Amino acid sequence: MLFFFVCIVLLIQGEINAQSRQNNAESYYQNGKTHFDNNRFLEAITAYSQAIRIDSDFAEAYLYRGQAYLVTNDFNSAMSDLNRAIEIFLNTIGRYDVIMPGLSDETNRLLNLVAEPRLYDYANAYFIRATCWSRLNNHDRAIEDGNMAIRINPRHETAYFDLGQYYGYKEMYDQAIAAFEKTVEIDPKNADYWIWLGNSYLKRNLSRDYPKMKMCFEEYLKLTPNGEHAQFARGVLNELRRLGF
Repeated sequence: MLFFFVCIVLLIQGEINAQSRQNNAESYYQNGKTHFDNNRFLEAITAYSQAIRIDSDFAEAYLYRGQAYLVTNDFNSAMSDLNRAIEIFLNTIGRYDVIMPGLSDETNRLLNLVAEPRLYDYANAYFIRATCWSRLNNHDRAIEDGNMAIRINPRHETAYFDLGQYYGYKEMYDQAIAAFEKTVEIDPKNADYWIWLGNSYLKRNLSRDYPKMKMCFEEYLKLTPNGEHAQFARGVLNELRRLGF
């Protein structure tokens, strides 16, 4: 009887210790986020590293330490952390993909995000790794990861925005336009999205795009008449008027 009681006490104590370690890891993780938000990137890396020392499977700590490494241009460390984060997310979340018949693919994926909030960070891991690939001038891999990010989170507007730029670097303007069209669908009040969409139409240089191109530059000027690209937008609109549009 005494042996059984001791085993129960040890088991409870072990659970308390494990919870305490997890709380400490979470505390360091939150400190890391605070440091990052205040542009203290080296301090953020130190705090995330402390969280990882306590919990070696802390996917979010790897993810955002990788982001901090990326900001400090340590691409090798960033890639290593982002790879590890994706590996852990894949093992702990899996391919969370519950499909409800009769609903669109996007609606199903949005429902999955509600059911498993960690999918937001899972998507961010691919999104940030795409940024890393782009910084390394590997736009093919950036496009792969960008598409994974929006597959997991179909409302990740920044992933669509960056993806449009990656396609643009490769002069794949049809795909760039599709990505930028998604950004203005999600957030039509963002002037940058309109200027990039309009510029993609401009670069594709098809006469059938002129009305859409005109709308994009007009929307940009409505939102920010004195913005960084206002003079450029007015120049394009003047040329379109000259052509009869």
